[in-house]
Amino acid sequence: ENDRRKAVAEVVPRQGISIVWFVPFIALIFGGWLGIKALSEQGVFITIEFDSSTGIVPKKTEIRYKGLVTGMVTRVVPSDDLQSVIAEVEMSKSFADYLTNDTQFWLVSADISLQGVSGLDTLLSGSYINIIPDTNEDADSQDHFVALNEAPQLDMTTPGLHLTLQTSVLGSISENSPITFKQIPIGYVTGYSYVEDKQAIDINVFIEQEHAHLVKENSLFWNTSGVQVTASVSGGLKINTDSLASIIGGGIAVDTLSYQEKLASAKNGHVFPLHA
Repeated sequence: ENDRRKAVAEVVPRQGISIVWFVPFIALIFGGWLGIKALSEQGVFITIEFDSSTGIVPKKTEIRYKGLVTGMVTRVVPSDDLQSVIAEVEMSKSFADYLTNDTQFWLVSADISLQGVSGLDTLLSGSYINIIPDTNEDADSQDHFVALNEAPQLDMTTPGLHLTLQTSVLGSISENSPITFKQIPIGYVTGYSYVEDKQAIDINVFIEQEHAHLVKENSLFWNTSGVQVTASVSGGLKINTDSLASIIGGGIAVDTLSYQEKLASAKNGHVFPLHA
């Protein structure tokens, strides 16, 4: 009897907190840290209105600025009147200050035309949305935007030479038609518009910075779209053309006549007549 009593274990209460309780405590701290980190890294949510959702894929279509990914389309829904689609976009937090009423968006996809192929990078990565942020600090912020149907025309801040050509007939000249100097491409047509007061067509052209010095104040521009045929008894038949691309898709050549005095280089905004 005495030996049995001695064999009974003596239970002593544990002092302090069990180490098991540290596991949920650490998990709670880690979960809280993840939550705070997610909130701090959360971007700015905006909506962009498009005519069509073609090429826009949620969780895949990116918003890019100079090739840098600045946002992602999270969802695409129809507008209330069903006339357009609304892309819900999460933008990078660093771009929050540049989202104003002057910020521009447009969809970039592969385009094949007589002037060439553009947007080839989208064939592998898919279409993406380009952004031109507004750096005006006094502008009001905005969270809803209407996308452009195409890339905006270059403005005067783009390095290079921005000129206007005036003509009464557009012919086969179109946007992106090449500008050549001695058949060397030096620029392209950025757009055109009809000026009712002058009853003429203004063609906006851009000459690349490295070739801008080739255009003088007295340089001549002429339309190379087409074929010139001359025939004579002694000389036979002569056919003059520029290039196959300019025959089909339009083109403009520029040069300075050798017997003319070479004046100073042309400046931005200079207006030239476009000769036939």
